[in-house]
This record gives sequence, C-alpha cells and structure tokens, in this order.
Amino acid sequence: MSAEHPELIFVAGPQTGQRVVLNRPVIVLGRSGQADVMLSEEYCSRKQARFEMIQAGPTLENLSARGTWINGKRYKAGKKVLLETGDLIGAGKETELLFVAAGDDVEAALAMYRASAESRKNAFGRRPRPPEPPPQAVATPPAEEETPPDSEHPPAREFGKKRPPRPSEMTPEQRAAQARRARLRKIGIGLGVYLGLVGIVIVFGLVYAGNSGTRDEMPPMLTEQQIAEALRTAV
Repeated sequence: MSAEHPELIFVAGPQTGQRVVLNRPVIVLGRSGQADVMLSEEYCSRKQARFEMIQAGPTLENLSARGTWINGKRYKAGKKVLLETGDLIGAGKETELLFVAAGDDVEAALAMYRASAESRKNAFGRRPRPPEPPPQAVATPPAEEETPPDSEHPPAREFGKKRPPRPSEMTPEQRAAQARRARLRKIGIGLGVYLGLVGIVIVFGLVYAGNSGTRDEMPPMLTEQQIAEALRTAV
C-alpha cells in the first residue's frame, strides 16, 4: 500500500518494529521528552536530527554532536541530506530507521530491505555478523548409579581382609581387653628398649676388660745387657 506521507520504520535497536508517519513539515527526533519522535536508546542525543519537507524534497539534518548516520556515512551538525526510499538512518549505537517516501509502497520497501539485509552494510557502515553455528551436543557418559547403604547388603571388602571392629561396635569387656593389650604392648616395648641398652653396656664393658687384661699379660721388655748375659749362660 502506498504511503500518503513519508514514513520511518525502526528496523534495528530497542524500538524495532515501530513506525512513524511524518505528517508535518518539521519533525524533531531525539531522546528528549519534547521531541516529536522519541528515541529510547540511551546513546541517542536529546535532539538527534530534524526532518523537514522543503521544495527539493524530504531532508534530514543532524542536530547531535555525536553525529547521525545515513547509509553508512556520518554527518556532522548542520548538514542537510535529501532522503529517498530505502535510505537507512543510524542514531546512537544501534538504532536504525528505514525511510519510505510519500507515494511509495511501504511493505515493498520493507521487503526489499529484509531481502538485502544480510549482504549489505547497515546504517552505520558495518556488515552484519555471520550467524554463529549452533553448539554441538557433547555426549556425556551416563552417571553410575550409587547403591544406597543397606543393612542386608554391607559394602564389599577386599578378599582375605577383615576389618577390625570399631570401638563403638565393641562391648565394654572387649574395650577393656583392648586397653589392657595396648598397655602390655607399651610395657613390652619399653622393657625391650631397656634390655637392649643394658646389653650394649655389658658388651662394651667386656670388650674394655679384655683389652686391659691383654696389656697386663704381655712379657716385660729386656735390655741389651740382660740379653747378652742370657746368651753366655746358655753357652
């Protein structure tokens, strides 16, 4: 259906899908509450741009210090640009508007935009990102089922090994007997250490005594005169 007045269609940003009929000679777009067309994106200026119908045709003038984009080109403040159907206007960081001139088919212009959206640059001069491939499902091994504890089926133990009873599982007599065995083990260990030390002392004493006796039994040393006298006596 042909439009009686120019229209702006939000095709990207937080207001995607909204349409605005430009049915007045001058219309201001911006984030301010006094703007004729409200822009909800926070990065848009309070006074972003001004649409104006002049004798040459519909124009758009940038009013923002951040600039306004048209078909990938950034325009500074005070610059007026003639618009025609299919032009893309960019404001803020992500807001994009499709312009449709009066007398042109709005649905046809929108369908043409959608058909070429994946192959051409957007209003800010950026190409669309390719769609990310869906994540591949990773097969996970099934979790092992844990057997709940059961009094009829106690946990398996290693073959040939018997777990000693815990103190909580013993009778008072068994705990007393275990304490006596522990005391006897301590006494036996202490006695063994004591006897070992005594044995070492005895061995050292015997060795020392043997060495002393050997030194006492050695014959006395003879002088040369005693040796000569002994030889004469033997002759």
